[in-house]
Amino acid sequence: MSLAPSTAAALKSSAVMMPYCLEWDLPTGPLRLSEHSPFSFPVDGQAAEFTPFDGNYGVLGAVGPISDGVTAEVPTTSFVLFPPPALVNTVTAALSAAGKRRVRIWEVVLDPITGRPIGDAIPLMIGQSDVPTNTVDKGVRSLTVTVLSRFARFLRPREGVRLNHGTHQRCKPGEKGMQFMQSVSRTIPWGSSTPTSSLSAAQAAAYARLYGSTYFGVTK
Repeated sequence: MSLAPSTAAALKSSAVMMPYCLEWDLPTGPLRLSEHSPFSFPVDGQAAEFTPFDGNYGVLGAVGPISDGVTAEVPTTSFVLFPPPALVNTVTAALSAAGKRRVRIWEVVLDPITGRPIGDAIPLMIGQSDVPTNTVDKGVRSLTVTVLSRFARFLRPREGVRLNHGTHQRCKPGEKGMQFMQSVSRTIPWGSSTPTSSLSAAQAAAYARLYGSTYFGVTK
């Protein structure tokens, strides 16, 4: 990824400030935290304000390294929140109930004098949050949230099985983007010469009417 000229020039200076910041799309609205004093930069075409403290979720304590995914794994990272002690249990329950939510993490080059971003923010990861882990240490309680790459859905059996060439041709005839898709645990049989389906004839016929294609031996 190429950097903006002003960002590249700032990185060559003798004093560089590069805090992390993140945006977590929660049901109550986006949570935007930074490791530094408040600053803003454009996100999706609009100015977004990142602050070092949130009244409910506390402060951003750390952002972990991004681990590269191999074989059956996907890139992951994590971040640590330090909520107000009186709200830790409430926040943990709310985040667990929220499910998987989009997380975006950036690194920002700040002017050491003004504290304002120089150039564009550097995107590091776009992923989805996992269940937070409540950690209790001496005098400290924190929440560690794992962030999984969006590619994790390719490894889910029920979703991955749909990400194959046959299904893609039904949706986008002639488009060859999944022609060489590998590691599909099983294939969905299409056409008339297929195994007997557990679906009733009425269910299969309804599917054919909706999608205009053959499914388990039933044609439109």
